[in-house]
Amino acid sequence: MKKHTILFLLTLYLSSCNTQNNYKAVLIPFKNYTENFSPFLSTDLIKTNTIYKFWFFESKSVDKLLIIELNEENVYKSQLIEFGEKINGNKKIKVFDIKQINPNSGHDVLFKFLKENNLETKIDESNELALDEPLYNYIIEWKDENSNKIKRTKISLPQSEINSENNKLKIINYIKSEYKLR
Repeated sequence: MKKHTILFLLTLYLSSCNTQNNYKAVLIPFKNYTENFSPFLSTDLIKTNTIYKFWFFESKSVDKLLIIELNEENVYKSQLIEFGEKINGNKKIKVFDIKQINPNSGHDVLFKFLKENNLETKIDESNELALDEPLYNYIIEWKDENSNKIKRTKISLPQSEINSENNKLKIINYIKSEYKLR
């Protein structure tokens, strides 16, 4: 009997040692952001001629900020910042990751696309929002070489419209595919 108890406890201990902590971002249906991004540097304070910031608030526990800039030395740079919480059962861990990433087609093609698809004329900010389903908010801030003024637009869509052919999402879907964002 003693051998069986020891063998059982040893098996239980070894099996618990092999369990991985599989933390992941999860859907949080009613986590709907407004424009509260205070922990990040304001676009006006960044010394660059051209900058785009894409905020991805997709009702998940981890949100994303993509910063694309052409700095004073004419060097392209892209950063992806992921922030929030990853969850494994009842356990949560805080996430704040910064990665240098590049678009699939290169920065020249990306900036050409952004200039051709004028953000001010392509995005209509009038939305009728459903309050009974997850909400996807995308905020785009930009400043280009033609203007020192920061411009901002916001796209808010309920989950039921996120996979539809929507002109508002053309730029967002392009950015997500270029940077392989899920």
